[in-house]
Amino acid sequence: GEKGPKPQLELKYDKMSLHNGAVEVVNNIGDILLTSGGNDGQVIGVDLNTGLILQSIDCHTGENLQHREGSTLLAKSCVVDIILSGKEASMISLCRDGTLQRWSFASFNN
Repeated sequence: GEKGPKPQLELKYDKMSLHNGAVEVVNNIGDILLTSGGNDGQVIGVDLNTGLILQSIDCHTGENLQHREGSTLLAKSCVVDIILSGKEASMISLCRDGTLQRWSFASFNN
């Protein structure tokens, strides 16, 4: 039997450059896409209809590392998972460095 054409995935916003590295988390809530990746410690909310960034949340601010020469470097880590709770109106972000943060949805409006 002859098979039809293979379906192709077309990404409308494939070059948004939201993070400074590979995207590790993609989670949608209705028309909002939550993403995280790279080592920026952020979760970014994007409107799927327009491609506009709605909000960027600095979930994991990193830690200052001391160099031998005396200078410091801010080391951030990647958010590797997002857990959403509608019941508690909150989001938990889990970071590769082993930390987690809990966010109230109300705090996103500030």
